[in-house]
Amino acid sequence: MPSQIVHPPSVGAYMDQLQALGRSIDSPTSTMDDEYYKLIAFSNQNPDKRVYIPDIVFRYLFLQCDVDCSCAKKSCSLSHKRRWRTNYHFLRNLGKLHLVTDLHIVLSNHSALALDLVEVFTQLSIESVPLTSIRSIIFVGPGIKYAGAVQNTSEWAATAGRDFVLIRSLYPNITMLGCLPDACLEESPSHLLPTRTPGIQLLTMLTEYYLGHLTTAQATFTFPTTTGLHFCENLTTLSIHHRFVRTLAAFPQVPVEHLHTLNVLKIDKFIAWEMFVSAKRRVRFPRVENLGFEFLKPDGKQRPPTGYDYSVSFPAVKLVKIRGLAYSSVNFPILFPGFSINVLHLADSPYRISPTEMRTFRCAINLEIASPEGHPERPYEMDGFNRLFRTRTSVMGLTVKGPGFLVPTVVNWGDLQGLYFKAGIADRQTLANLIKQLKQLKTLVVSCYSMLRADGDVDKAAAVCNIKREQVWANLSKVDEMMASDNITAPLSASLIRLDISARSYFDWFAVLQLLGRLPMVTSVGVNEEFVAKIDAWFKTLFQGRTLTVRKFSDDSKLG
Repeated sequence: MPSQIVHPPSVGAYMDQLQALGRSIDSPTSTMDDEYYKLIAFSNQNPDKRVYIPDIVFRYLFLQCDVDCSCAKKSCSLSHKRRWRTNYHFLRNLGKLHLVTDLHIVLSNHSALALDLVEVFTQLSIESVPLTSIRSIIFVGPGIKYAGAVQNTSEWAATAGRDFVLIRSLYPNITMLGCLPDACLEESPSHLLPTRTPGIQLLTMLTEYYLGHLTTAQATFTFPTTTGLHFCENLTTLSIHHRFVRTLAAFPQVPVEHLHTLNVLKIDKFIAWEMFVSAKRRVRFPRVENLGFEFLKPDGKQRPPTGYDYSVSFPAVKLVKIRGLAYSSVNFPILFPGFSINVLHLADSPYRISPTEMRTFRCAINLEIASPEGHPERPYEMDGFNRLFRTRTSVMGLTVKGPGFLVPTVVNWGDLQGLYFKAGIADRQTLANLIKQLKQLKTLVVSCYSMLRADGDVDKAAAVCNIKREQVWANLSKVDEMMASDNITAPLSASLIRLDISARSYFDWFAVLQLLGRLPMVTSVGVNEEFVAKIDAWFKTLFQGRTLTVRKFSDDSKLG
């Protein structure tokens, strides 16, 4: 593959491009794909420029498996063999093996063939020499769950055992072990634990061996059932499969003193706080800044409540992510009193958040609502969505992510200062109605399907929001009713200083100019790139004496 790094005139330009390439490669789930091959091509074509390659790209050793097809059909004509590749020789030839800290075993497929890493190392001519600098082993992709599923039980122990001995001997200093992304550890929709395979057995053996040294760990269905195990006292990051570990008779207590990131997944209503080190039923997480909870839809099984009589505190928390809030029996306003959360992230549809769930908003300064990807079978109803914005709240920043939503007509979020919104139809009148109600708003960022009302009469606009077409028009009619007595020359806001709006179908540049005429404090506007020059020129003509930066639209929605 030819290098796509151009040959700039200066060393600085070389370094900028290589630094950017390095950042694209530097990831917990990085693989040996296009970006890495650009790096290899650059190195091969420019040996005198290798000195400019940032060391960060040499931290990863890849073992990557490809298969044409993972099916088990005998009639399939595609190849089912595992094909392996590695960057080991690239690193060795450059004398960079001492910089490697992360081993990524990439299994993006569902192949049930044996893993057999001992044979892989032989095929790839990888030397069996310990790399003591490696601290992290990550299985990237879901493939570890399926590896070896075609083997019979007698072959399991032998294959997993050989691979375990190989990894243990070559990488003695591991402090991070797991499978990423986290979705790779999720089970079927019924949340049944997966059938054990040699791949899962290997990960279980490695977890048992390294557990006492892991500062980053996963307690999922690969967690060993052996008694007498213990976590590292310096544990900083942990993901727990709540339903599974509650079935273990010998799950070790989790030390909390140095925890920074905690994710508790697959929770049945209550959280078993007793699994954490505590004193007199008091659990204090002094350093946890990032916290995640995932609650399961009830499966009909009776489970005794747990952890409800514990006193729990997170004095350092900054970000809390919650999925399945409707299925939780946790009283979050008590768990996080006042505005103790900087950013609360809810993985749920804004159409379906109930009044009970809205009480959780009291905990947060900033709120993110991220609708799950894809659409449910039936269109959303507007009642829940309208109720969400009519309910008074003290949230100061709101981000609504998803396929696209109707712009709310009535908004009682009086303290809101930043709003980032993905919309269906966002015409001038709709935006004016929104801005007019938010007296403290300083930043408004709207990415919409169209700024043209006529587009609300096509199925596409309704499909974007996953609602009925008549609800689109009902929403727009409500806007007209509310704006009937609007003075079109009066300022809409004395607080708004940044406005960003983009449209995928129809961008109404004149409507943007009309809005700017009623927003005297706006100093920065972002729009579709092709309209930047036009709006800039017209603004200078129409509003002489005002200073405004017109730039390309930015959907940057970082809160807090």
